[in-house]
Amino acid sequence: MSTDMPAAGRWTAIFFAAIGLFTISLAVPRVLAYGVIARDAGQAPTALANGSRLSSEAIEQARRAYRNALAVHRSDGQIAQDLARFDLLALKDGDGAALLDASSHLRSAAALMPNNAFVWSLLARTAQRRQAPADEIIAFLRLSKLTGRFEASSMLLRVHVAMLIWKDVPPDLQRDIRQDVGRFTSNGKLLHALFRVYLSLPYDARATFLDVLFDTPARRGWFQRRIVDWTKLR
Repeated sequence: MSTDMPAAGRWTAIFFAAIGLFTISLAVPRVLAYGVIARDAGQAPTALANGSRLSSEAIEQARRAYRNALAVHRSDGQIAQDLARFDLLALKDGDGAALLDASSHLRSAAALMPNNAFVWSLLARTAQRRQAPADEIIAFLRLSKLTGRFEASSMLLRVHVAMLIWKDVPPDLQRDIRQDVGRFTSNGKLLHALFRVYLSLPYDARATFLDVLFDTPARRGWFQRRIVDWTKLR
């Protein structure tokens, strides 16, 4: 009795082996890219996740690592988005060119992850920081709302950006921002996040925030008492 594999069986084995090799070939760039990112024992990704501070040196190290990772795996939108966030952190340290880098990397991330609301919110914030026309900023805000209407991180960024250009925000988006803030005020954890947005704004935008989002003396007083109590506990 012959022990040779039938021809059909051999071709089936070859087919599945080819699929396996192809799958591995797709995974290798991703593994290599995230290996580059992980060389700092996860310090940079953890800082992005929890908002902890990084030194200027650590930010630059992270930017180099993420640029190298993106060069290895150019189709990873998450790497492009996170690199842009480090670019924006570098901007705080006075690196003006980092703003253009952030815009470029965010556009790449948006092309790869068009349904990611946070990318569109970051694009709106970045456009505002480079003093882009209001129409461009508003277009990004609309895309953020369309792709993640109730995603908390995106909502918070939309509130922040909208307060800075409120007079240019169309009535329908103004209504949506007010509704978003209403959802935050009914949840203690989200309310604390809203406090952080308020405190991150310049003083004129804080005035706008109170005038348009807490537009009665009773509501404004409630918000101010709550934020004072919160800051005392920090």
